[in-house]
Amino acid sequence: TGAKERWLNAPGESIFQGKYVHTCALCDGEIYEGQDVVIVGGGESAFEAVHYMANVAERVTLVHRKSTFRAVPEVVAAARQLPNVKFMTPYTVKEWQGNKRKELQKVLLQHVDSGVEETVVINGGFLAIGSDPNTKFLQGSGLEISESGHVLVKPGTRTETNVPGVFVAGEATDAYYRQAITAAGDGAAA
Repeated sequence: TGAKERWLNAPGESIFQGKYVHTCALCDGEIYEGQDVVIVGGGESAFEAVHYMANVAERVTLVHRKSTFRAVPEVVAAARQLPNVKFMTPYTVKEWQGNKRKELQKVLLQHVDSGVEETVVINGGFLAIGSDPNTKFLQGSGLEISESGHVLVKPGTRTETNVPGVFVAGEATDAYYRQAITAAGDGAAA
C-alpha cells in the first residue's frame, strides 16, 4: 500500500508541488545545483537532506517549527558546521511565493513565538516532515493498528499480524526504514 509523504498545505504549495517544492532531496536535489533551497523539518530525514543539499546547492536554509530537533545531536552539530547552511528556528512556512510564470521565488516564514515574518529568496524547497502509511482502508478490519497508522505485527515476528493468515510488509508496518528494499525483504519473509 505504500505511504504518502506529508505536505504542509501552506498557501501556494499546490502551485509548486512536484515542480519546485518536493519531498525527496536525494531524488530531486540535483535540479538545484548552485541555487538556493529551503528544507523544512527537524528529524533524521531533514538532516539527511541538509547534508546532501549542502554539497549541491549554493545556500541551504533549514526551517523547523521548534528550537530543538529529533535528529541525533551529532548530526545536528555536523550540519551547524556547514558554511552554506542557515538554521531558522522556530519558524513555520506561511506561504510559498512565485511569479506570474508560476516559478517559485521565495518562501514567507513566520516565527512561532513572536509572529514576525521573514522572506527567504529560494529556487526550490524540500519537505522532510514525515509520511503516513496508506492503511486507512484497514480500519475496522480487525487488524491491530498503531496510532501512527502502521499495522502492528506479533512480537517475535516480522510480518505476522494478529489476524491468522494475514501478513504485512513494507511501509504499512515499517515506520523506520521506509524503503522498497525492506518491503521486498518483508514480502519474502511473509
